[in-house]
Amino acid sequence: MKAVMLLVLAGACAMTPTTGPLPIRVLQSGSYAAGPGSAPAIEVATDEERYRVLWQSVMAGKVPPPVDFTKESVVLLFLGERPTGGYA
Repeated sequence: MKAVMLLVLAGACAMTPTTGPLPIRVLQSGSYAAGPGSAPAIEVATDEERYRVLWQSVMAGKVPPPVDFTKESVVLLFLGERPTGGYA
């Protein structure tokens, strides 16, 4: 069974140092995503074009949530293939 965990985060990407925790929001989380392979992976989108390409590669047919790339970047985290379900 191919179970690839997908967690898509959008976080602030300010050019100046922050004094507190980096604000993040989860755009999508779940199992059974079509990941980049069986190994864990991280992908980053800093513009709309890269974001749409990455989104369609793992969430084909679904509309990606809006992201303001003047203030945010998107990080896709893949857990990798697991032999059984139940990973979160």
